[in-house]
Amino acid sequence: DGMQGYLRDYSLNQIGPAEVTEAQIEEAKNRNMRVFSKVDTFASWQYGTIPYLPCPYQWHDRYKALERLGVNGTLESWSSGYKPNFLSKLRAWTCWTDYPSFETLLNQTATVIFGKNQQEQVLKAWEHFSRAIRLVPDTGPNMGTNNAIGNPIFFQVPPVRTATFTYSWSDPAKNDPDLNPYWPFTVSRMVFFPDFSNQVNRAEQYARNATGIVATNETKILPLFLNYLKKAIDEMERGLTLYRSAAINSPEAKRREAVREVIVAEQLQRMMQSDYAILEFEDLRMKLVKEKEKEAIQEILDRMENIVKDEIERTELSLLATTRDSRMGFQFEQDYVYTPYSLKEKLLVLKDTLLYQLPKVRKENIR
Repeated sequence: DGMQGYLRDYSLNQIGPAEVTEAQIEEAKNRNMRVFSKVDTFASWQYGTIPYLPCPYQWHDRYKALERLGVNGTLESWSSGYKPNFLSKLRAWTCWTDYPSFETLLNQTATVIFGKNQQEQVLKAWEHFSRAIRLVPDTGPNMGTNNAIGNPIFFQVPPVRTATFTYSWSDPAKNDPDLNPYWPFTVSRMVFFPDFSNQVNRAEQYARNATGIVATNETKILPLFLNYLKKAIDEMERGLTLYRSAAINSPEAKRREAVREVIVAEQLQRMMQSDYAILEFEDLRMKLVKEKEKEAIQEILDRMENIVKDEIERTELSLLATTRDSRMGFQFEQDYVYTPYSLKEKLLVLKDTLLYQLPKVRKENIR
């Protein structure tokens, strides 16, 4: 697309290493020094509230890069992820000399979790998941990759939930931990909150920050960002179709664990979908503010209404998953980024937007 950005820390959509890292490794080797690296091998800050990322082909490419560069030792988990999981077991195998082929390991892993007859579907699903993560433009420890599931879609300024110091002699910037008083369930950098003065399109701003693309103000990054995020979502769905089928057809003794694997992948896709929804909705909100034509206003409101309806359904599924699996939403640096309680609160915001806020604006613009 003729644009270049930079990767935020701890992301899987790129294999690595960075150019400067490769140069440092080369220099260390020239000095006969051993090289040790902090490197993610099963979980990442990119989707850090998912217990592990089921993208084994992408992970394996990273394992091969470590081997190719002669890295002598690794610290393989910083503050994300849970063990045991099938990826950490695969990684353990690849640390041995002359380990079995990766395809053999994947087939064995698929058999253990889903049963022997489901190998083909499971491996194809993992291929789709691995392709999907490569397409994700949202990198690093952001709202979109960690809290989109838990972040409401804000149409109007919500009631405050904590004390504010906007009009006092206290400095709000010194708030520690830095919490957004309108959504204080995690640190504010994990919360997408509109500029209700309508001076800044926060969705466009988010896309620029998350991708690291530097462009003129006239060049819109958000459409490109959403385009690639949609491609990742669609790729996840292709994989999930196979994954769900494999779980449903797995032996009864294995089905519980197989379904659990499916839910992890579904939660990953829902995070992508909510990321897309939040940013698209905010972009539409900014267009609505400036729009004068009543027909165009109604079209914008129609789309916004559909986005909120989809987000309600998605949040209800996320709530069910989070209620059944306490790994969801947790990240060791942040504690719980979203919880069953905060998801219930999000649903209240969404339903208020759908049932009261949007209809009120629609009614005002029919006159």
